[in-house]
Amino acid sequence: ESAWKTFDYGDHLAINKSYVFLSHEHFMYFVNEVLNNAKRLDHDINLVINGSEVEIKLFTKDINDVTDIDLKLSRIIDEIFQDIYYID
Repeated sequence: ESAWKTFDYGDHLAINKSYVFLSHEHFMYFVNEVLNNAKRLDHDINLVINGSEVEIKLFTKDINDVTDIDLKLSRIIDEIFQDIYYID
């Protein structure tokens, strides 16, 4: 598993990470849980789905930078990804 990477988009800084899934069930669980947690934290995310790969970009739009809430959500997302190994 690779770490979150910081990227300078010119007008904002963000952290990015991609996840690849071997099953549709794991993919659906992950996307739903990520969106539910983003909503619970009242934080917008950029989520791009391309086949079995999900790319996530996190940054706080109000200041165009990475904040504590982005880092917290990134840890939650990593935990969600680890949880899929326990799903049949």
